[in-house]
Amino acid sequence: MTNDKRTIDDVDREVTSLLQEADEVRERQAQNKRRKRFAPMTQYGTDGAEGEDWEGTPAGYMKRITLKNFMCHEHFELEFGPRLNFIVGSNGSGKSAILTAITVVFGAKASDTNRGVSLKSLIREGCGTARIAIVLANQGLGAFEQGVYGSEITIERTLKRDGQSSHFSIKSENGREVSNKKRDLQRIVDYFSIPVLNPMCFLSQDAARSFLTASTPQDKFRHFMRGTLLEEIDMNLAKAEDILRSSKSNLDYHGENMKALREDYEHAKRLFKEIYSTHDWNERKKVLQGKLCWLNYKENERRLRKFRKRQEEITQKIVACDEKIAERNLKIERYKADQDSTHEEVDQKMTGLQDHQIKFEEAEQELGQFREKHEVLKEERRKVEREIASLEVSLKTHGKQVKQLEQELAEALGGSKEQMITEKKQVDEEIKVLKGNLPSLEDKFQQCRDRELEYSHQRNTAIQQLQTSINLKKQEYRESTANRNQDSYAVYGRNMNRVVAEIRNRRHEFSKPPIGPLGLEVSIKPGYERWARSIQSIVGPSLGGFVVNTSKDNLLLRQILRKYPDTRNVSIVTYALTEFDYAHGKAHTSYPTISDVLVFSRRDLECLFVDQHRIETIILVDNKDDAYHVLKQSPQNITRALSLKDNRSGFQSSLAPSGGFRLDTIEYQQHLLFARTSGNNNTSDTQYLKAVIEEEEGELRRIQTHYASLGSEIKEEGRKLEEQMRSIRSKIVSLELRSKHLKVKIEKEVDTGALDAHKAALNVETSQIAQHRGAIAAINDQLLQLKDEVEPYKRKHESARQLVAKVKEELEDLKEMIRVRSHRIDKMTDDITIYNKKKAAYQEEHQSIQANVDAFIPVLDSLKGDAERHCSEEVAYGSEIPNTEEEVRMEMRIADRHIKQAEKSVGMTQEEVARLLEGTREKFYDAQEKYSAVDRALWSLHESLEQRRITLMNNIKSTCREADSDFRATIRVRNGFSGALNFDTPGALMVLVKTANDETPRNVDTLSGGEKSFSQITLLLSTWSTMRARIIALDEFDVFMDQVNRTIGTRMIMKKFSTNIRTQTIIITPQDIGKIADIRDPGIKIHKMRDPQRRNNSDFYSTG
Repeated sequence: MTNDKRTIDDVDREVTSLLQEADEVRERQAQNKRRKRFAPMTQYGTDGAEGEDWEGTPAGYMKRITLKNFMCHEHFELEFGPRLNFIVGSNGSGKSAILTAITVVFGAKASDTNRGVSLKSLIREGCGTARIAIVLANQGLGAFEQGVYGSEITIERTLKRDGQSSHFSIKSENGREVSNKKRDLQRIVDYFSIPVLNPMCFLSQDAARSFLTASTPQDKFRHFMRGTLLEEIDMNLAKAEDILRSSKSNLDYHGENMKALREDYEHAKRLFKEIYSTHDWNERKKVLQGKLCWLNYKENERRLRKFRKRQEEITQKIVACDEKIAERNLKIERYKADQDSTHEEVDQKMTGLQDHQIKFEEAEQELGQFREKHEVLKEERRKVEREIASLEVSLKTHGKQVKQLEQELAEALGGSKEQMITEKKQVDEEIKVLKGNLPSLEDKFQQCRDRELEYSHQRNTAIQQLQTSINLKKQEYRESTANRNQDSYAVYGRNMNRVVAEIRNRRHEFSKPPIGPLGLEVSIKPGYERWARSIQSIVGPSLGGFVVNTSKDNLLLRQILRKYPDTRNVSIVTYALTEFDYAHGKAHTSYPTISDVLVFSRRDLECLFVDQHRIETIILVDNKDDAYHVLKQSPQNITRALSLKDNRSGFQSSLAPSGGFRLDTIEYQQHLLFARTSGNNNTSDTQYLKAVIEEEEGELRRIQTHYASLGSEIKEEGRKLEEQMRSIRSKIVSLELRSKHLKVKIEKEVDTGALDAHKAALNVETSQIAQHRGAIAAINDQLLQLKDEVEPYKRKHESARQLVAKVKEELEDLKEMIRVRSHRIDKMTDDITIYNKKKAAYQEEHQSIQANVDAFIPVLDSLKGDAERHCSEEVAYGSEIPNTEEEVRMEMRIADRHIKQAEKSVGMTQEEVARLLEGTREKFYDAQEKYSAVDRALWSLHESLEQRRITLMNNIKSTCREADSDFRATIRVRNGFSGALNFDTPGALMVLVKTANDETPRNVDTLSGGEKSFSQITLLLSTWSTMRARIIALDEFDVFMDQVNRTIGTRMIMKKFSTNIRTQTIIITPQDIGKIADIRDPGIKIHKMRDPQRRNNSDFYSTG
């Protein structure tokens, strides 16, 4: 072995490089195959197709093109015929732009069109974008994926000036976009064989001039080979042959390296044979090593059994945990079902309690009416008793006067008669005045009694309403205090937590998950808590509702809400959440707006509330008078103002459209629907209830004091009026007696008239006392009757009270049952959590053990494999092999000493020799296998390229013969003309033409300009005949022809392509075709462009 010999690694890298080169050759070969899959389509003519009887035109021709802001066209449309199309127009009318648009829409770059350096330059001046759309027919023979696209394929390409790349869009018959990928466009173009980049298929003005003016045979041949793609195939084959030669040279170099690898392998075999001369000791050591491996295997096997036993124990514990969890879940479900039933019973009891309370209040009101009647009767009795007492005093007075008058009868009466007449007149006049005043006093007294009754009724009604409200709020306060730890959804409905849970479970059914209740997303800024209920009166309808993205989501959420009675009327807003700036519409004032004091979890939700409630235009002013002055100044963007009043209500101020000021009272809601801030909403509601209760109790005391004061005033007024009437009546009686006494004296100076008058008065008063006592007896009878009448109402009142107490007691029992069940559910939930944790710990331990087991199994398999490679289990546990590890190792040391003595003579250890032999053998055989594979691949590639070269030469000959045959037939269209194409000189195409004046054919370059152009056009048509392009186009073919040659050439094109259903032909010319040839052929369609000065965007062309 010499020092300059390459290493095995170097040889291996070289062989690998050789295989990579072979792979590259196969890849290039595959690419050439893909290219040739399309290239042969251009090698066959269409003559045979023209004579066939097709039922319809094959698919793939252009039906319509639409241009927007492309080059000189602002808006342009053109309908194509399936066969021959002439586009006729003056220079500058945009004819060539149509051909440019066709090549661009089929994927060409700007450089391929020769009309600009970039696609941006093709956009109409002053416009930012341009659009090209072409509709391809896709029905009949050869349709492309008709199930996807239908009968038409629309291809659109949009050009943009702002630097963005152009955009493709491929649409079906109904306008649905199928793809926007260029590779899908290339599939369609390749399928229909539309070679837009072949310079002989789509000849622009420059390409047409280059071809028509080609002067040398070499130029003509180059154009012919390039147009038929034969030149490209030849270049690809030449490149592949160069790669093959280079690969063969590299393979020869690697063959030399194979010899070095063989020498290394032979040397390693000699060393291995020498080192293994001590075979017995090696075998003994191998068996001993096997015994160590078997001992290690048995120990690990024992540990594996221990792991599996523990794994089974853990599995049983996991199953036990699952059973306990399932048992508790069943109990929880049963408890929850009982809870739901109990809640429904509570709701029914609450409804019944409200009905019983209403009946109790009605009975209370009826008893109150009886009490009022009783009080009125007792007051009337007391008044009659006072009148009796007054009459008794008067009776005593008259008795004394009768005694006195009886004493005076014995005396003679005397005095002036005129004075007595005058005095009697004065007494009568005074009596008249007093009697005139008495009815007004009686009316006032009756009015006073009526007011007293009315105030009493008002007092009882107001007190009863307030007392009922206080009792209900106290009950709510007790329930709220008892349920202080209820969930945050309770204020939105008892079942709102279930609604939210179901929404979460079914969130995949929504296009976007609903957001709500919205109150959980909104809170009050610190320092503005006193405005919470006032603001809630404005935005309250939204706080308890949800917002969804689509109407479908709205319908799905409404179905969920309708499952529960207390959530059926929850509002749902269908709104596409978005963010916007509303600063320009915000109130311009120093007072805060609602939007200033609300804190939203999301900006788009804030914009939703602005859009729904215009919270940026509602300001907060403490005093309603200040709000009035602010609104009177008509500040910008202010619609309303909120002001504080008390705990139960506030004020809302606004200006009417007419300019008037409007002040409304707004009642506050009991429960706060905003998200929690410093404390929970339940605590805020409890505090609010306590404050409202205290305020209503204070108002109750004020009402009682107020009506007590009013009652005292009215009673005092009645007492004074009663005393005035009593005094007037007494005075009238006294005056009437005096009048009678004077009358007696006047008529008869000495008689017993006065005495009789007093006696008459005694009789009258005695009679009145008897009447009053009868009235008292009647009142007493009425009181007894009232007592009898009130007994049923008392029993009704007591029954209603007992029912209310009973229902309350039942409600307390039900609530206690709910609390007990809730405690049990919490206990079960805690147990499930504990068992889940235990299960997770067991599962983690199980996974850990499983990981150890999974790790042990390959280790055991490896240990067993190592042991079996050394020796079998029977040999390892034979009688001659030590049983303990220590004895085995001692005997291995003896064997090692004998083996090392042999290794010293070789210079390498036994393991090194073994590794050397294994490595050299593996590298040699691997290199040999790779060398053979590459050699076979290169030979296969060589045969394939040889065959392809033969096929190419045959195709070239066939294509040349076909073009020559077509040229000979086509040029005879012109009388006196004949000719041929001569391909005899390699790399040259000689066009020979014989005119009517020539005896022998001559080179086409010697003809006149018109005759030469006609011959070149004939050559182009012959070249086209060898190609199978679905669409071909030619721009200004007759630019170098005179009128005679132009007419002949045009008729030749019409004859050749008007009946060809397999190729759609587009000819662009400035000449009026109608004056040159007969255009009545149905296979010909002429499109006349408007002159530039008369162009408009709606009618840019006309069709002939």
